[in-house]
Amino acid sequence: MGKTNKKLGIQDQSFFERIIEVIRQRKIGDKLLNKCMIGIIKIFERIFRNKAITYHIRPLENSNFHIKPSKKSNSTTAIVMQGPVDNDKDFTLETLKIYRKLYRDSLIILSTWDNENKEILNQIENIGVKIIQSRKPDNTSDGPLSTWQNIDLQIISTKAGLKFALKNNAEYCLKTRTDQRFYRSDLIDYFFKFQETFPLNAKTNQNQRLISSSFATPKYRVYGLTDMMMFGEVNDLFNYWNVENYSTGIYKLIDQHSQDIPPIISGTLVGAEVYFMSSYLQKLDEDLDWTLEHYWEMLGEYFLIMDSTSIDTYWNKYNKSSEYKFGRDYSLKAHRLLDFMDWIQLYQEKDTQWERLRGQERWARSNGQLVRSVI
Repeated sequence: MGKTNKKLGIQDQSFFERIIEVIRQRKIGDKLLNKCMIGIIKIFERIFRNKAITYHIRPLENSNFHIKPSKKSNSTTAIVMQGPVDNDKDFTLETLKIYRKLYRDSLIILSTWDNENKEILNQIENIGVKIIQSRKPDNTSDGPLSTWQNIDLQIISTKAGLKFALKNNAEYCLKTRTDQRFYRSDLIDYFFKFQETFPLNAKTNQNQRLISSSFATPKYRVYGLTDMMMFGEVNDLFNYWNVENYSTGIYKLIDQHSQDIPPIISGTLVGAEVYFMSSYLQKLDEDLDWTLEHYWEMLGEYFLIMDSTSIDTYWNKYNKSSEYKFGRDYSLKAHRLLDFMDWIQLYQEKDTQWERLRGQERWARSNGQLVRSVI
């Protein structure tokens, strides 16, 4: 049962459930849905008079997605979607249908597991998507690594997809997830233009910048580049993701640090994203000093961060009704995530003075529990 809201005079959970049920039964179109949403927002703005509330509606099904690409898709570019099939409202299947519509000439690869539903996989294969199935490793760990097993799964499925892209002569690749969708059309051409506009300055064995998203790229977490989405030359991408499994490779980072798993190095919890980025920087012969200054320098040197809003990102997980989840909090002196305007400062200025606004995100162990704090 929901909590009673005295101002509304209703129980919030049942109230919203009733609204959703009425809308579903009437099968209303977007115009009427917009009116319903505006009405609901007006109610909340009258209650919370000091808040501005917005919303956004996206179609979940390919049949309701009518945006068309303005340019022919690039046949040298592959899309690798990795992870378990998201069957919530056929999310993965519908996403792949949209990508097939937008990128007709691109190789689209689903890299998933050998225990997935065959009927669903047949539907995916029938729309022209190549399917790579890997066997999940046996989860024999009952220690501290057991809760971090998904990192290995991400490495395995991503590498399998990228290997298939390389084998089929792809030159560029977009790596994404089965529970995430980008609604922006001409997305790949968009990325090409940014690579041309911002070429690499460093002399390195990396060919071009790796483009990633502001979505879940923290500004104040050292080496915290998001692992959800990445675009670049396929050889660069494979070099980034060709990392030893976390369950064994993590021990090579903690020789002089705590033996607890996951390790904490200079206040930074070395989970998935941090493990990937720090391992990659070592391949580029960069000396890790585990400071924000070095993290920001590396982002400006080798990467390019796009706004998740400009590529129209939707993540079918965790607080998915929030358009700016994790990213916008006006009660703080600085937003938690790093966006394109921030990245431009890194690219041009180097000295951003961001440390004046907020300190490094730091982790510690207290009574056996991980605790995050910000200085």
